[in-house]
Amino acid sequence: FFFGLLTMSAACIIVLLVLLDLTLALDISWVVPVASQSVTATEGETITFTGNSATHNLIQVTDATTYANCDATGGTTVVAATTNLAYSTTAAVGTYYYICSVGSHCSAGQKVQVTVSSTSPVSPSPSPSPSPSPTSSSSAAVPQAAISILGLMAGVFVLTWGLYM
Repeated sequence: FFFGLLTMSAACIIVLLVLLDLTLALDISWVVPVASQSVTATEGETITFTGNSATHNLIQVTDATTYANCDATGGTTVVAATTNLAYSTTAAVGTYYYICSVGSHCSAGQKVQVTVSSTSPVSPSPSPSPSPSPTSSSSAAVPQAAISILGLMAGVFVLTWGLYM
């Protein structure tokens, strides 16, 4: 009786914890060369730069030209030169350019352009028609899926409780 109840309780708790931790993340391996020099993220997503045992820094440069030319002049040092670099930030809408200015790392490909898009649906331009068409958002799919799974787990829990009572 108690074993079945304990098992179902544990399963419900694990599923709930997994669903609550549905966070978006973008991991960038900050090495020479960077695997992809142009990546996209969504507003609010966690962006993490992770280096290796070699010495690297993380410089945010101002625009596409300084990025293309690997010019750190006027850039912001996000992380000073270090080994095992680790840095995380929360993405805000915009385009960001990062380079490593250690030695010839940037010209060897250690740079990345991060384009962050909005999580809000884009509003259509006004039309002369007075009746707007309904729109749906993919962001609503995750909460609905979470609610459905939690409902299913609750039903299984209640059935299991009834079997052992």
